[in-house]
Amino acid sequence: DAPMPVSVTVTNTGEMAGREVVQVYLTREDRANVSVPRVELVGFEVVDLAPGESAVVDFIISPDQIGYYDETGEITFPDVGEIGLSIGGGQPGYDTDDGAAATRIAFRAFE
Repeated sequence: DAPMPVSVTVTNTGEMAGREVVQVYLTREDRANVSVPRVELVGFEVVDLAPGESAVVDFIISPDQIGYYDETGEITFPDVGEIGLSIGGGQPGYDTDDGAAATRIAFRAFE
């Protein structure tokens, strides 16, 4: 399996310089076993932006971040399933009064 590139554009809509910690989470509703996390932080980047400035933040999700370790310690992947991908200023479902939010994107990872 190949790495999966993910990009997001972050914009400072305020009147002052600001800093944002852009976070990427994988969420799994169906887990192979209890050791597979339901919500997992797989990347983050700190971005400093002037008022009105935008920046594209790039991440690479590697196959081992999508897979899990089985009872023998070997990395493995489910035969079929969906994994949620959330990118934003907080954990999945995080919203603030200033409009910061994490967006969940479901994709079929295995077929």
